[in-house]
Amino acid sequence: MTAALLRFDPEAAADAARRGAENRGVVREDHLDGTSTTIAVTDTPDAIAVDAACSDYAEVLFALGDADSLQVRRARAFGLLADPQRALDLASCCAAD
Repeated sequence: MTAALLRFDPEAAADAARRGAENRGVVREDHLDGTSTTIAVTDTPDAIAVDAACSDYAEVLFALGDADSLQVRRARAFGLLADPQRALDLASCCAAD
């Protein structure tokens, strides 16, 4: 349907894109067990980049000896993205091996 909208009604497609852009944001919900849920509505390329970075840093953590599950390491990597210098230090450390 999106391809058809773009082709046959580009004005409506542009309006839909503007409305979608207004819905972007990041929301955090804290839980009693000490965890939080973070929901981010972003442009698709940004979401893909964050997902890939979480996977990449999860592998770095594994290479450095973190034996937790992949999803736990991905969650830890997500937090790591909030500290770019630490993320760069870890990537550099692993790349030097």
